[in-house]
Amino acid sequence: LESFNPKASTVDAYFEEAPMLENPSFGEVELKFIHQVFYGCYRYSKLLKLFVTSFIYKAPATALRSEQSLYKILAYLLFFRLEDVGIENFRQFINCGHGSPPA
Repeated sequence: LESFNPKASTVDAYFEEAPMLENPSFGEVELKFIHQVFYGCYRYSKLLKLFVTSFIYKAPATALRSEQSLYKILAYLLFFRLEDVGIENFRQFINCGHGSPPA
């Protein structure tokens, strides 16, 4: 999310050129899900930025500014895709080990 520049590239073009997605362990379903989440985070970026900024302001001891992209992705999943993802899978996203450990 941090390296995407909408003035230089479209979401689809950026997604196709992303080197981190060349991982052979990603199947077609996983790549489609990642693409949808990336597009959703871009589409709702203003709302997600507002939410994350407020979250960091309200919880400065536990929320790190360096993890804003992670918070945006989790917020997108929570607000827009929770029904698709399911509570258990969402919990796995939260506890996956990326980012700082929960306080």
